[in-house]
Amino acid sequence: MKTHLISLKPAHAAGAILLAAAMLFAAGTAGAASAFVSLKKDSNGLFTLTINDGDGIKSFSLVPSGKGPYGGEIAKCPRVFQNTNVLFADPADFTPVMAASITDCSGNTDELEIPPPEDGATRSKRLKPPAPPPAPEEKASESEAAAETPTSRPAKSEAEAEAVKAELKYPIAELGNCGSEVSCRAYCEELANIKTCIAYAESHRLITAEEAAEGRRFAEAGGRGPGGCTSRESCAAYCEDITRIDECLEFAEKNGFLSGKELEEAQAVAKVRREGVQFPGGCTTKAQCETYCQQSGNMEECLAFAERSGLIPPEELAQAKKMLPLIKEGKTPGGCTRKESCEAYCQQPGNMRECLAFAESNGLIPPEELEQAKKFLPLMERGETPGGCRSKEQCEAYCGGEGHLEECLDFGERSGFISKEDAELARKTGGAGPGGCRSKEQCEAYCGDPEHVEDCVSFAERTGLISSEDAEMARQAGGSGPGGCRSRDECEEFCKDPANSEECVQFSVKSGQINPEEAGFAKTLNCRSREECMALCQQPENAEKCAALAGPPGGPDHGGPPPGFDGEGKPGSIREEIQRQFEEEALRRRQLPEGKEGQIPEEFRRQFEGQVPFPGGGATEGQFPGGGATDSQFPGGADADRIRQEFQQQNRQQIDAEIQKQIEAETQRRMQEETERLRNLTPEGSYPLPPETAYPSAIPPSADEEIKRCTESGGSWNGTACILPSAPTSSRPGGIQENAANALQSFTRFLKGRR
Repeated sequence: MKTHLISLKPAHAAGAILLAAAMLFAAGTAGAASAFVSLKKDSNGLFTLTINDGDGIKSFSLVPSGKGPYGGEIAKCPRVFQNTNVLFADPADFTPVMAASITDCSGNTDELEIPPPEDGATRSKRLKPPAPPPAPEEKASESEAAAETPTSRPAKSEAEAEAVKAELKYPIAELGNCGSEVSCRAYCEELANIKTCIAYAESHRLITAEEAAEGRRFAEAGGRGPGGCTSRESCAAYCEDITRIDECLEFAEKNGFLSGKELEEAQAVAKVRREGVQFPGGCTTKAQCETYCQQSGNMEECLAFAERSGLIPPEELAQAKKMLPLIKEGKTPGGCTRKESCEAYCQQPGNMRECLAFAESNGLIPPEELEQAKKFLPLMERGETPGGCRSKEQCEAYCGGEGHLEECLDFGERSGFISKEDAELARKTGGAGPGGCRSKEQCEAYCGDPEHVEDCVSFAERTGLISSEDAEMARQAGGSGPGGCRSRDECEEFCKDPANSEECVQFSVKSGQINPEEAGFAKTLNCRSREECMALCQQPENAEKCAALAGPPGGPDHGGPPPGFDGEGKPGSIREEIQRQFEEEALRRRQLPEGKEGQIPEEFRRQFEGQVPFPGGGATEGQFPGGGATDSQFPGGADADRIRQEFQQQNRQQIDAEIQKQIEAETQRRMQEETERLRNLTPEGSYPLPPETAYPSAIPPSADEEIKRCTESGGSWNGTACILPSAPTSSRPGGIQENAANALQSFTRFLKGRR
């Protein structure tokens, strides 16, 4: 149920050319049907006429047998047209067939024929379907055919689907004994029969794995969509109107019809509409916008709209701006201006080198794709490609057919398009994934169905694509990730947005990847790998953030280190050891020795002289203002006490600052050592103790008598003076470094849980 504005990402020259020319509304489900006409008679004998064309309906014509045509132009180029009171003579107007034609908004015409109704209903068929692909060179043996799952050969094209339908034998017992395509279709429109019909169609290659998965999701949603629609056609007709995008988007998102990038694009379109922005030329449907924006005179307006509304990614916008003047000036290959004309021109053998050179000179093709194209082109010119295919689509169709796998793998290996390992894996799996999917889109659709999770996980585990640990995690996740993402790219794109952090973290907790206590790190830091989170927690500016996540030592419920982190060498004990060592030193260095009353000890007199400023004068240089030499005596009384207090206060502040600086430096050094050790965890997840290290003492070594005398009196030697005990200052429990160490403890547990 997709209704959103998109721009085609260029994978080659033709795609790049189209980018500047088209912004498309895509409505309906993936793999939408081609142009068709259906008629269903009501109780009054009137027919409901439904006409569908994914490229928009410009005009139509129905020609009853032996009568004049019924039809005409349709305004606004809708994808679906419906009239509920059409009168035809049944069966005369349909005998032998009723001729029909539909012209889309790009000027392409489909010629159809409508057979006589059965049970009041009929549906058109193509008058001249394209020739089916070449038959396989070798037919699989009966045992091989029996072993192959029915869905391992999904139809690759409409032509192949028509060939498969021709093999069906009516009546079909599994579908209520319906006797024709029309009656079977009517049977399958009943809600009670949807799942039965999907299973039958998928097993007989009438629909792809993607379409089957979407059908099951539609059935799970009750078989009714926005506006009460019950079929692809009726839902497409309802959601064609851009004014209903919010309703259709809500249904599509809720039921998994949109996810990842497609969902983001649809939400962007809905946002633009809610803001009252007018679309180019006032278009309200895919066909209208496509028709308007493909006209060279409107391209600039369309591009400006896309840029202003943010509907084109920056890299695609840059390429579109490159292409716009080239299209206007007619400098594109063959002067093409539309997707169809550019692809038609560039697929001609004689034009391919011109198109490749154009793409290269204008920077429209990524280097890796350019290299592959240059390797592929001469092989194609010499007719050495599998089945003589000349485009990606042709090659995929041929190599997806039965009996061509080995030929295509040999070609891929020989030409360097596939590694030997990948080729062996393809041979091992028969070139098909779970449920027989043969493309990324088919496999993602099949594996996006919750019913297929075990099948897909087992396949990936069996073929070595994922480890047993990852397989178990995938089973717990249930086949889809946060935001409904169904592939690694989708999930990474969704979770790198900080706005989605909460949802992604909760998903990890729910699936058992991390526990609730550890979830805070991933959510707050928005880091997506072990190394990234570790690096963020080591940065000083993140210390408080990591500390807040960690809480007190040992976590919120325990007073000691967490399990597995107690003992020597762990982050908590490192911090405690450093704190204890430096606090003891600080205590000794803050203390002033006692001397005789009114006398300063000799060691402090030497340090004090020439340093302490006095009111009204500069340095003392051994003299007090207005007096003679002090010798070893301070002036008595209050002045001596004041000087002593000033010195003690200044000394404490200097020592505290120095000690804190040393604590921070030493803690950071040891935490970095511990971090490096934790990066090399043993496979069992244990944390081996680091080698014993003799950490340098903060007290300069000395053995003279003054130090001995100082320590005997209960003081501490600071290198030049002895400091006796006084009131200790606070050690600031819970400071930034302690919190950082605690954060490292909890974060290491978090990393261990993520392994």
